[in-house]
Amino acid sequence: MDKDFSDLRLIKSLLDAGLYGAYLPKPDHTTLVLTIQGFKKDISNLKELIRKYVREAGGAVRCTMKEERAVRYKLCGIKSEDLPEIADKITYKI
Repeated sequence: MDKDFSDLRLIKSLLDAGLYGAYLPKPDHTTLVLTIQGFKKDISNLKELIRKYVREAGGAVRCTMKEERAVRYKLCGIKSEDLPEIADKITYKI
């Protein structure tokens, strides 16, 4: 989502819920990329809750949601103990 024009309360809420954020400079704006990591069985439920929350809360500009899956059992350049926490739930209030 566009970091400068999206609602700061929405961004803070998603970060507080446990998503990780990183900035990605684009030619005409800066994108805030939010990610969550975990197992397929957990993420499939969480992604629908996140989509619903973002739609109902509003305030997301240039927001795109997509699912990316890593190759199973293959880590490139990172040790398994250095992986970020795995989310097992997202808690939010509207």
